[in-house]
Amino acid sequence: MTARSTDYAYFDDRFAHETGASVNPLATKQEQLANIRQIYPPEREALGVVAIGIELADPSRAT
Repeated sequence: MTARSTDYAYFDDRFAHETGASVNPLATKQEQLANIRQIYPPEREALGVVAIGIELADPSRAT
């Protein structure tokens, strides 16, 4: 398994650099931003955003 993390200033920055499909492939960018902002108010978002990505090194071992 490999992992990475990327820091962003705001959720908009995260969506400008990474696809929304990596979080929820069934929701649009606008829907995802609205959902995230219901959980994290502006004062929490102002603390920064961390995107964490995890990939299996050998996808055949996923089961």
